[in-house]
Amino acid sequence: EENSMKDNQIEKLLEENSMKDNQIEKLLEENSMKDDQIEKLTQENRRLHEQLRHKSTQKEELERFIKEKFMREKEVSAESSRSHVPNPRDESQTSGIATESGEFEPSS
Repeated sequence: EENSMKDNQIEKLLEENSMKDNQIEKLLEENSMKDDQIEKLTQENRRLHEQLRHKSTQKEELERFIKEKFMREKEVSAESSRSHVPNPRDESQTSGIATESGEFEPSS
């Protein structure tokens, strides 16, 4: 009878051990899946970081281009106001000079 009780205990312990082995196996599979997810997310993070770096570079280049274009337009505008030519259709100002302010001053 004592042997039978011990056999039953051993059987229960073996079942528990088997259940725990199954749990461990499931946890290892979950862990492996999570490792795969981490790897995918890490790769995605690298890709997005590279994309962000590229877009930042593009933004800087665009800002530089806009600033240069604005400065050129400002220079051209200043040049054209300094060398203002009268409208030939305007009979009242057929001859004259451009003043320092860029205004046209007819000659008398």
